[in-house]
Amino acid sequence: MTRKEVAANGYAGGCIHLFFEGYFAYNFRRMGGMQDLFGQLWKEYSLSDSRYLTQDAFVLCMESITAVCLHLSSILSAQC
Repeated sequence: MTRKEVAANGYAGGCIHLFFEGYFAYNFRRMGGMQDLFGQLWKEYSLSDSRYLTQDAFVLCMESITAVCLHLSSILSAQC
């Protein structure tokens, strides 16, 4: 892969995860009743890890940290 392809991959992956995990953090308390596409995707994901629908504070904390720190740094590093 060229440097541009690696940067594009880091940027796209960072944006997707930042939005998806940010959506979970923002809608944490209402996730069980969400009927939109991303709410349904999180509910599907929770079939393999039930902590995502039990309002586990640790999951909220970790998803928030990874959304902000890890994926935002991925986006910023792709810009360099």
